[in-house]
Amino acid sequence: MNSEGIIKDSIINAAQEIFSKYGYKKTTLDDIAQNIGKGKSALYYYFKSKEAIFKAVLEFEVGQLSEQLVNALAKENNPQRKLRTYILKRMELFHQVVNFYSAIQQEYYENIGFIEKARKDFDEQELLMISGIIKEGIDNGDFTNRNVKFTAGAIIVAMRGFEYTFSKEKDLRKVENDIDKLLDILFYGIVIRK
Repeated sequence: MNSEGIIKDSIINAAQEIFSKYGYKKTTLDDIAQNIGKGKSALYYYFKSKEAIFKAVLEFEVGQLSEQLVNALAKENNPQRKLRTYILKRMELFHQVVNFYSAIQQEYYENIGFIEKARKDFDEQELLMISGIIKEGIDNGDFTNRNVKFTAGAIIVAMRGFEYTFSKEKDLRKVENDIDKLLDILFYGIVIRK
């Protein structure tokens, strides 16, 4: 990586830390510049605005999130285990991508276009990953043949419903237990088969 790439990465890393501490609205370019020991004009050489820096931070965090999810899934060979691993890892990682998580929560209130796009891009990636797991389960005979896209979408909606609760929970064993209960309902339903 060349020196410009290194400086740009250091700006993104510093901005990630500052945005997670103060939030998008309260963070200033001066805060970021001070964190890396440069003047504000140096930031403008690489990014045209605070919004552009925040966008780069979100893209970085979404990239990290997706990469770690793919790596976690690669370690599993059973579709049920993959789905469980995906949901657990996703909830764990949302603790780490503070800016992306808080941005998608605030986006609904502030209607910031690039945040909406970041969420939409992640939603599409997520839909593809979960659909792939479900399709694999159907192909292997582990899952019943249902509408894959609808089922994947329903799982995503269920995960979103737990995002806030799980983000506040400190005991990861409780989160894991709650996810196992959710998956038990998903896999086996609540109706007694006669």
